Amino acid sequence: LGFGTTGTDLRAIPLQAVVETNETVHFPGPISPGTNQIDVSEGNLRFVDGKLAEDVVLEASFPSKKQLEDFLERLGTDEATYDTKGQRWLEVYFTKTGVPYHRKQREVKVISSILENVTNSGLRDLLSLGSDLSVDYPKPVGLIFELLSYFTGSDDIVLDFFAGSCTTAHAVMKLNKEDGGNRRFIMVQLPEKCGEKSEASRAGFKTIADIGRERIVRAANKLDDKTGFKVFRLDESNFKVWDNAPPKNARELQKRLEMHVNHLNPKSRKEDILYEILLKAGHPLTTHIEKKEMAGTKIYSVPNGKLFLCLEKITLKAVHAMAKAEPEEVICLDSCFAGNDELKTNAYYYFKCRSTVPDDYDEIRFRTV
Repeated sequence: LGFGTTGTDLRAIPLQAVVETNETVHFPGPISPGTNQIDVSEGNLRFVDGKLAEDVVLEASFPSKKQLEDFLERLGTDEATYDTKGQRWLEVYFTKTGVPYHRKQREVKVISSILENVTNSGLRDLLSLGSDLSVDYPKPVGLIFELLSYFTGSDDIVLDFFAGSCTTAHAVMKLNKEDGGNRRFIMVQLPEKCGEKSEASRAGFKTIADIGRERIVRAANKLDDKTGFKVFRLDESNFKVWDNAPPKNARELQKRLEMHVNHLNPKSRKEDILYEILLKAGHPLTTHIEKKEMAGTKIYSVPNGKLFLCLEKITLKAVHAMAKAEPEEVICLDSCFAGNDELKTNAYYYFKCRSTVPDDYDEIRFRTV
């Protein structure tokens, strides 16, 4: 196969050329008549089983002439041809219309304006995890998978603020399994109720969020994803809010003070209190939490022992044990001291004095909530 530019000497460089079809095709020429016309100067442009059947010489004003000539000259060698953007030429081939074309190795993926091979399989994807999982018009996993492959890196966090049945979480786990990535996801969904007569409702799911949560569990099992995930529900604070409005009289002030003798919501769970304190202390919900026992008192350690949290009755021995571990900060519920102000004061000074660094800013910070 030789390529030539109109008005110049023809070049005759052998090439095992291929065409975008496995059929036998013959282009008698001229090819692509008009401005970009290609003339068959010598031989026949004929392909059998997708491969060029004989030598042929073409004449045309080929684009990227310099790179094309370099590519042909370097065939069979260890030298590569690059365009002006640093993209490597991989092959030259013929389109179905007989026009020579080249394929380059791109550093980034280029998404097409039309996504192909993406089927409307959203409901089928969901039902493949169980016939009891059913919502109207779920997104196809393949579609979200395709988009994520273009627009996310291996360590990105993917947020879907309209999670529905959590197709996005499913796609994130699937993509991680395929390319070894470590993407994480945040799914947000209102507690929209399932239809009373729906299959999901009959299966015991009360809300769309319940379906999404169960889908993540089943998809993770199917993909053998051991990462795990946490579920949070937006709710009121676990702590009673102090009313800052000026009291009308001493009786009203006394009433407010009495309400805050125990300022915790009696319906609050320890886990809820733990995460609220973590958030207010500036730690993300994904923080790793380790449970420890120090002198008979359960302690939550986050992260890597920098912060200790105590949510149950504490003793002086537990204070000594925590101080010995030298965390950066200790936070206790006020109720941990059961009204023992002497113990609380001793704890404050013990943490302050225990630090091995004399600088006040490096002492073990201690506070109660």
